Amino acid sequence: MDKETLVTYVRSERARGVRDGDLRTELLNKGWKNDDIHSAFSDTETALVLVAPKTLPPLRELLKKSFDELWKNIWKALLIMVVPFLAIFIFGIVSGAGMLLADTEVATLSTVFIALIFLTLVSIFFLIATIMIVRQSRSAWSLNYFEVFRSSAKDVLPLVVVAVLSSLAILGGFFLFIIPGFIACLWYAFAQIAVILDGKHGFTALVYSKELVRGRIWSVFLYYLVTTILVTIVNATIGLIPIIGIFISALTTPYLIIFSVHLYLALKKLEHPEYAEEVHSHKITRALVITSIVASIVLIFVALHFS
Repeated sequence: MDKETLVTYVRSERARGVRDGDLRTELLNKGWKNDDIHSAFSDTETALVLVAPKTLPPLRELLKKSFDELWKNIWKALLIMVVPFLAIFIFGIVSGAGMLLADTEVATLSTVFIALIFLTLVSIFFLIATIMIVRQSRSAWSLNYFEVFRSSAKDVLPLVVVAVLSSLAILGGFFLFIIPGFIACLWYAFAQIAVILDGKHGFTALVYSKELVRGRIWSVFLYYLVTTILVTIVNATIGLIPIIGIFISALTTPYLIIFSVHLYLALKKLEHPEYAEEVHSHKITRALVITSIVASIVLIFVALHFS
């Protein structure tokens, strides 16, 4: 494979949704030098910018694409939902019994804490597994049901870290007179997807999400607003159908996740300016997180003082 063929290969693999980190590892294992790989990545990015669109695709197109993705993987999506729900149901019975049998307040609080951790982990696995459906559809490889969860395990810890950081940043925005909190929700809406699809970690994932949204925040807001309204209407209508309506309504959750992934992929394809503001975005993100931590500590001390 010569260098021109390498560039073509890198471009096609990226288009199929293969992570840059995974692609780099594959090429290194095949004997390519790091400088050649870096050069191929740079040439690919340059080529992508030259043909990149400047606006998001129509909302109708993203809605249809997300529906087609869900329909194509309908049984896998249902299984991904059923197993966590059964786990939550069983754990709820066990933890409920534990709380009833608990002799002390400390034991009760411990049970609640363990339940929260369990629910958080189940939610994270559900999120990762649903996003992996989209990723495998864009790639040549395929995962069976159990491989989806097994391949998700390595992303759990980075995802937890990014979820905590983004929550703190959003909370910090709400402490700064509410409106910055809503803006932060849109800035960091794709941070967790960036962890799973592009291997971004920590503050890098948050900044990457913010840079994707920069200059298009109103478009992202309107896309999410209209989609949420449509899903709510569907839920209210189809949810009235006995039994079947419950299952169909439950599918709206993975649908919204898949829609978010397709919106994220659409944002990645757009023409982006040079990331000259990336350092500035890092500073804003860190400032929001620090504001959240400081404000929370102050509120705790105030509550303790007046209690």
